[in-house]
Amino acid sequence: MKKWKLIFYCVFALSLVLFLAPVASGAPGKWGLDKLAHFFIFGVLLISGFKAFANSRRQTLLWLIAYAPLIELFQYYFFFYRSFDLRDIVFDLAGLILGYVVYKLK
Repeated sequence: MKKWKLIFYCVFALSLVLFLAPVASGAPGKWGLDKLAHFFIFGVLLISGFKAFANSRRQTLLWLIAYAPLIELFQYYFFFYRSFDLRDIVFDLAGLILGYVVYKLK
């Protein structure tokens, strides 16, 4: 269980770095690696979160659902070099669905 908590917190920290770093995520309106990063990071967050916090999966899911728009709001209000993108939230939530499916298949 401790191993999964470490994995979860490392992926969470990586997500903060990637989503809040002062780099352009691509031209507006483009679909690229940025969307794939959102998709796969949220999938891994869900799988590792469910394994790390087995007794509170519902809360883990709710926090991750809330985390998706919170990242975009932080980008919009606090990081002038980043912008709000509704498609990122869609890919985050799709990643959670993927993570749930993968978790259930194991």
